[in-house]
Amino acid sequence: MEERTATEFPQPNKSAPMEIIVFEKEAYYKMLAEIKHTVRQGIRDANTELTKSMKQGSNGELWVSGKEAQKILDVKQDKLRMLRNNNEVKSSQHGRKIRYYKPSLYEFLERNTTV
Repeated sequence: MEERTATEFPQPNKSAPMEIIVFEKEAYYKMLAEIKHTVRQGIRDANTELTKSMKQGSNGELWVSGKEAQKILDVKQDKLRMLRNNNEVKSSQHGRKIRYYKPSLYEFLERNTTV
């Protein structure tokens, strides 16, 4: 599919009658699939870049506290506990302190992203 800039598209003429564009069904679905693929790839690329930049925060920590994990995932304590118990995110417990592996939090978000 050919890419165009906004200025290349014809501008509507308010005094002209409406134009109807007809597509063959197969061509329409092919174009729709290409658009979906392009959007998904763009979202995937953006998520990958964001994940890379956020995996190591400003302090370079790979393991974060429960509060930080809750902020990253935007979940409450009970949901975070459920994710930990179901092994959906990696965690480590030392005594009473539980730390979460930051890359696994972002991997969880990527796995559960819908388009």
